[in-house]
Amino acid sequence: MKVQRVMNEFGMVVKVFCASCKYKDVTRAYSLRYCNDLHQDVKPCDVCKLWKMSDQLKRAGQSQGLVKCNEYQMFLLEVREKEYRDIFSGKRVKVKSIMEIRAEFEKKYGSIYCPM
Repeated sequence: MKVQRVMNEFGMVVKVFCASCKYKDVTRAYSLRYCNDLHQDVKPCDVCKLWKMSDQLKRAGQSQGLVKCNEYQMFLLEVREKEYRDIFSGKRVKVKSIMEIRAEFEKKYGSIYCPM
């Protein structure tokens, strides 16, 4: 299957597959992603009709990027690991969106970005 590519508004070429989709969520396994729309594990190279470019890739090439701090990355990882542990133990879990996790971190600790 030929890989489809699209261009964002800043001229950056983006491959159309799970890894560039707004609905994907990274798991600790390099061979899997979690689709927040389908609510299931998917392979990073999978493509489905629900694909939409991720917000990060929409902004790629804008030259106004910020670096997320390590504390936020670890906080995000802890939240996701707890969700996955609960799911695998059979508990019903509402998976938090990235925006919910960011808001929670910012409320507790401040900005998710490294100070410049």
